[in-house]
Amino acid sequence: MCASTEQFIAFFSWYGAGDLPLTHFVRESGLELGVVLKSDKGWTRLRQEAGFETRVGGPHEAALLRRVRALAHVDDAEHAVAYGRLLADDGPTYQELTAVERRYARMLFFSLWPNGGGRVVRRWFRRSAF
Repeated sequence: MCASTEQFIAFFSWYGAGDLPLTHFVRESGLELGVVLKSDKGWTRLRQEAGFETRVGGPHEAALLRRVRALAHVDDAEHAVAYGRLLADDGPTYQELTAVERRYARMLFFSLWPNGGGRVVRRWFRRSAF
């Protein structure tokens, strides 16, 4: 299992590929996605501690990193495409979504914020007309 930072770095040194996207890492390492996400660090923290570049996190990063494992259950293309579109930097606003896409948006939201996100998140979504 490649759960520690040292094992993570060793895997990439052995493989000789440097940094890899999560999908390639899972395929090449033979680990299940749930195992990588189950570690107490998760993919983002492992990458950061191994010295790889990650995006700058926002004020809710810690909470979201703890919940990202909830997305490991997405195993069909329809959900994956919908979630990818919603999470893209240039993704649509809630108002631009179809009724089906809004359902996916709500499913994604409550997967990441099972308690509704608290006051701060709810206030942000009210401004976004979510």
